[in-house]
Amino acid sequence: MSRQLDALSHLQDRPTAALERVFAIALQAQHDAIDPEDPTTMAPTITGIDGDIATFVATMRDLSSFAQQGTGTAAIFVVRRRIYGDMQTDLSARIGQWDRRLVEFDAAIAAVDADAGADEELKFAALTLAERLIATEATNPLSALSQTYRDDLVDNRRHAFVAQRDTLAALGNLATLSGLHNGLDAERGAVADFDPEPLDLSGHATKLVTLSADMLRRAATVSEEIIARLTEFDADVPEADAASDPRTRLEG
Repeated sequence: MSRQLDALSHLQDRPTAALERVFAIALQAQHDAIDPEDPTTMAPTITGIDGDIATFVATMRDLSSFAQQGTGTAAIFVVRRRIYGDMQTDLSARIGQWDRRLVEFDAAIAAVDADAGADEELKFAALTLAERLIATEATNPLSALSQTYRDDLVDNRRHAFVAQRDTLAALGNLATLSGLHNGLDAERGAVADFDPEPLDLSGHATKLVTLSADMLRRAATVSEEIIARLTEFDADVPEADAASDPRTRLEG
């Protein structure tokens, strides 16, 4: 009996192939539930992506000595790092924009403070422009005095902007794909209060779903190969046993 058949005979006694099929079926169920017109249907796939990757890699590693074709774990790791890096890059860019806007806001307030004798109308105009740097909705109604308006911007609006900026920055410490994506997704509404540019995660979500689909394809392919080879093994073993039977040789 060949060494390859010996290896496959051990596989028959292990649940690896079955696990691989269950994993592929579970991923397929997730993808079947995705509606391209409804981004919320991607949520289960995105939330489970890190666990799916871990299961995929562990299962493929166990199958690597039996599968004749590559398992693709290296490619999955490369794509995972790329998606995570892209989300971190976008987050860093957003934080950088907010930091620059904060500097501009402080400079605008300093300019108003430096020109204490300016007309109230001019002060209100300058403060209104400053407010646009840290909020998407203007104060309404405005206070009667520009100083009151100025103090509210500095003591309240600015504080809220910085707090949200720090919340976003803290998300950068999240180490998983789902953690970072879902953390950012949870802040989309809050970000809209401070930034007219939406926190758009649709591109990242699509990449995560594509990664999951790639794992599904690879898992199904390897599973089919293993099953086909086991089927071939089941057919070859009786023939090999018969050929090794002394009575068969004597009859020949």
